[in-house]
Amino acid sequence: MITFDEFKKVELRIGEILKIDKNKIEVKCGDKIYNFKGKLEAKKGEKLVIIIDDGKIIIPCVDNSPIAPEREIKEGMRIS
Repeated sequence: MITFDEFKKVELRIGEILKIDKNKIEVKCGDKIYNFKGKLEAKKGEKLVIIIDDGKIIIPCVDNSPIAPEREIKEGMRIS
């Protein structure tokens, strides 16, 4: 659990899944590509919320499904 002030410092962005291969997921965010190890209920081309932390990404999920934007938001955009 974190405080609201700590949460405001978290960098949330929109990423797009480029490739899924078993437990390896490649996500594009802006001009960078990140590799994520884990199992997700997601598809190539799907946009999702990611947290960038020290050059790595965290993909917040609910029941192995990534949190997705509810409207069209360009990949790479920061959510505030």
